[in-house]
Amino acid sequence: MKFSISRRLFLRSLLLVLAVCALAATFSWWNAETEKDQTRGRIASSAADAAATVEQFLIGQLSVLETVATHGEIREGNRPGIATDIARIGAPDRGFGGGIVWVDPSGAPTPTAQNVILQNARPAIQTAVRTGRRSITGALVGTERSNAVIAFVVPTRDDRRQINGALVGITRLVELRAINEIVQPEGGDVRLVDRDGNLLSPLGTSGAVVKVDVRSPYERMRRNGKGVLDVEVGLTGSRDRVVGYATEPASGWLVTRSESRASAFGAATTGLRTELVTLAGTGLLVCIGLFLMSRQEQRAADERGVLLEAERTARSRAELLEKTAEHLAAAQTVADVANSVVTDIQAWGMDIVIVQMIGDGRTAEAVATTNISSAGEEELRRAPSERDDVIADVMRTDAVAVFQSGVEHDAQYPEWAQERRRLGAETVVVIPLHNAAGGVIGAVFAASRQPRWLNEGKRKVLIGIAEQCGLALERAQLQS
Repeated sequence: MKFSISRRLFLRSLLLVLAVCALAATFSWWNAETEKDQTRGRIASSAADAAATVEQFLIGQLSVLETVATHGEIREGNRPGIATDIARIGAPDRGFGGGIVWVDPSGAPTPTAQNVILQNARPAIQTAVRTGRRSITGALVGTERSNAVIAFVVPTRDDRRQINGALVGITRLVELRAINEIVQPEGGDVRLVDRDGNLLSPLGTSGAVVKVDVRSPYERMRRNGKGVLDVEVGLTGSRDRVVGYATEPASGWLVTRSESRASAFGAATTGLRTELVTLAGTGLLVCIGLFLMSRQEQRAADERGVLLEAERTARSRAELLEKTAEHLAAAQTVADVANSVVTDIQAWGMDIVIVQMIGDGRTAEAVATTNISSAGEEELRRAPSERDDVIADVMRTDAVAVFQSGVEHDAQYPEWAQERRRLGAETVVVIPLHNAAGGVIGAVFAASRQPRWLNEGKRKVLIGIAEQCGLALERAQLQS
């Protein structure tokens, strides 16, 4: 007795220590998660601000080109006049350090466009000329394709509103130092991705343009629009990044701002890890103690539960079989017997019930059903030897058939899969009906819309009902 009391005191003490450690760890975890949420919010907000700033710049540049596109020389397609107009605009002063050029519908640029538009910008130009839609895309220019730029394409129209070419403005990333200082005041890594998945190097550099090859986080960002992700591999292949992102609707460009996970979550994660290690050690001791203390009580409770469940099942089985016997004794005709069985089984928990008898030795007849369509009943009247379903097989083989899910049933009887799905049947059990001599005179089909509804106890009850039903049907036939 003394040992038992000492053990209980010891375990209660450990439980108290566990509670204190759990409280401390919970607070530490809550604090760490709060810091992480704040960090994610800061990064996401910074990305959204950066996207809005970039969007404003991009749309502004398009507006400049659209203003130029209304000039009379462009409407008339006068190449010398267009070159003069563009020179007078002063493209570098408008943010187009790479120049502004005009191309005709064939894609041929004005003479001043040498070394400005290269092959990787031509698809956007051709699309604009063909569809009449403006576009913004990342591209490389220069004789060695070494300078990353943003290419703005605006279709132009003549006086009859027909597309006669396109204006192309080139902005180099090195020209965007001012925007770079605005969008990333806290440092970090800001990237731009155009509609076609071209990833541009950080603003304010000569940079490069590459295709995004890390598809999973990129597709999630495009799909969600705005937010923050913890990713193991960022869009540039860098590991362990916390990435805030935003896609602006007008330009369709994706702007991301990322920080390393270590710098973003380092302090909070370290503190939480220490608390969790302490909690794990103490919790292990407490769990061992609680296990030793409760093992015997749990075993006894399990045994009591098993006995109570067995007793309830046996009582329920006996009551159901007794009730079924009373109903069958009062039934006078074959239809009365079948309807009584259908009603009792349905009240017990099955959703679909069919009682079917073999009539002239070949033809089967559904003498009672519930939740079955008229077309389904008509199909059941075919001879068992001509049908390929579970009821016919049970009557031919004199064996109980059980399917715990619709998938199991459909694998064996694919032709009845559609009807089974229409009825919503999942658990299916079919039991042969016997006369006093042991011959098969029909079958009971019962189905539940719940998968794996049938256990061994319920199976025995259904077999007991089928035995009573078979004898009652034979008696009713003899009386008729």
